[in-house]
Amino acid sequence: GTWTEENPITIDAASDVSLLIDGNNEYAFFFDAVQRSLIVASRTQPGGNWAIELVDNASPIVGRSPQPEIGSDGTIHVAYLDIAESKVKYAKKTPAGSWQAENITAILEFDPSNVVLALDTLGVPVISFRDGGKDSVFLAELDAGAWQISEVQGDFADFSGSDIEIFIDNFNKPWIIYNYLTSIGELRMVYRTEQGSWNPVSVIANDAQIAEIFDFHLVDRDFYIIGKKDQINNRGLGLLRSINGLNTFSDP
Repeated sequence: GTWTEENPITIDAASDVSLLIDGNNEYAFFFDAVQRSLIVASRTQPGGNWAIELVDNASPIVGRSPQPEIGSDGTIHVAYLDIAESKVKYAKKTPAGSWQAENITAILEFDPSNVVLALDTLGVPVISFRDGGKDSVFLAELDAGAWQISEVQGDFADFSGSDIEIFIDNFNKPWIIYNYLTSIGELRMVYRTEQGSWNPVSVIANDAQIAEIFDFHLVDRDFYIIGKKDQINNRGLGLLRSINGLNTFSDP
């Protein structure tokens, strides 16, 4: 095929765009800088008409950095930032329902600057975010219908990267990767053990000197990390991979 271009919506300013596609639908989440709200444009593909929905406009500036996922039951989940009230928010929509938004953190409880979302094997959302004030990372999980927030343990004293990523493995174990300042271009992972403690894993042999921005994926047991290189004379892209898992990935 060939590339085609179209405008799902025409406004004066849109930013923080995030695309979500399942087998039958396309969703484009974005921050509407005019309304200062979170909007989603959706359609049944291919060739359907775009429908525009307001997801959240509950504060003067809400909807930055949307991170959407879709569950096997068709429920759409999205985590995002409320800049005006300095908090993390979450919204979901079932196939037959409407958007329901809720607060993950209280007003001014944290200084969230990044947020990422993943679904576990049961389709339950797990949210991680960076607190720019404490320079640390937190994890938010549902427990008996209420959000529980815990600080991710590990060596974050020199964490200053603005980029974090999260995924959930087949054992429902959360993994978080982040930029680490003390070594140029070093990346680190942390994962939670069965006992609930957080173990850091250094991404060694990072000759590509990947710092930020980066992205990573787990395909079966193979890790892939791609990102911007942090070299004075080379700001290109670098690729790291760990085939057949990490040695810490085998427990239990």
